[in-house]
Amino acid sequence: MMEDSKAWIHRQWPGHPPVTHSVIKGNDIPVIAAMANDYDLVVMGTQGASKFKDIFLGSTTNGVCKATETPVLAIPENASYCPLRKIVLAVDDYEVTGKKVLDPLIELADLHDADIKIFHTDMGTADLGVDPIIGMYLAGKEHSFHYAATSLKINDSIHEFVETEKADMLCLIGRKRARINNLFHRSVTKREVFQTEIPLLVLTDIAVITDF
Repeated sequence: MMEDSKAWIHRQWPGHPPVTHSVIKGNDIPVIAAMANDYDLVVMGTQGASKFKDIFLGSTTNGVCKATETPVLAIPENASYCPLRKIVLAVDDYEVTGKKVLDPLIELADLHDADIKIFHTDMGTADLGVDPIIGMYLAGKEHSFHYAATSLKINDSIHEFVETEKADMLCLIGRKRARINNLFHRSVTKREVFQTEIPLLVLTDIAVITDF
């Protein structure tokens, strides 16, 4: 099957970069995560699930996002390819600890000459807003800042903005939280993997969030 897939890729895209394949026995999440450390990007297909089933913690894609610092590009099962013209970067109010966190996003935007829309949902008086250094990291790139009041759930707010902008890709920054924080936070990143209808790029900021 792998050989057939490789041949199909060659027919579809003559002159593509070299393609190799491997079949590895083991549990999918740790195996993929271990391999991911040697690569610049992991691309995974995602499948939705019934609204009656809690899918957010047990999926392979979410498990890989959590287990590796390598960026993960999740492709919904019904997505069709289109050039990246608009990319929505949805951010919280925590700092971005270095430009390298955003480098994969910047490289993809450069390849397609895409416009980056930085989006933030204001959570009220305790919300610190968007880290201004993001604008510095994106200097020289076409980008703009957009805000929404917390009248909707964060996920709904993101989706409404994505649909309004007719974005071609959504980008989120996954955070590594201290263990105690996991008792109080449900990750937007985990939910978005299965709710987005467009490709989702998950970046990782390795700074540990310790507040609650």
